Amino acid sequence: MNIEFRFADPILVTDLSECNFYHHMDLPGFKEVGRGWDLRDTIDDYLGHVNFEGKRALDVGTASGFLTFEMEKRGAEVVSFDMASEDQLQLVPFRAQGFDVDKVRVEHRRRMLEIRNAYWLAHRLLKSRANVYYGDIYNIPDEIGQFDVVVLGCSASVGTGH
Repeated sequence: MNIEFRFADPILVTDLSECNFYHHMDLPGFKEVGRGWDLRDTIDDYLGHVNFEGKRALDVGTASGFLTFEMEKRGAEVVSFDMASEDQLQLVPFRAQGFDVDKVRVEHRRRMLEIRNAYWLAHRLLKSRANVYYGDIYNIPDEIGQFDVVVLGCSASVGTGH
């Protein structure tokens, strides 16, 4: 079965209460949003002081898009990549007493929708031109193209409240 490649259509999100920002960021009309990771003061160090001007960049695990938007501000053409489905979450269960894998998966489903909403709200407010592809990291289609820079995000805090 051959599935036609296409980037995601934007989702119109206007209600901040439907969003969960994985990183702190400053948005027009809202000022600072986010809880958890705040890379704003150290973003150039985090991105390795790479010159993004004229480069094509892939943001893997884009979440609410902070790294995408920062690379874009620095001159990159960015593709944001994230899971197509919450069922793609791979989780190593903890042996801690009371750890409930099913509960973590339910919470992740809810958070994934809110994080995706946050991405699209920020995308619109920041006037981003980034394309988005939702897919399987183990089966990236050739049609997505080639990249000069790839940033791989890490969700080390699934189920911990960050």
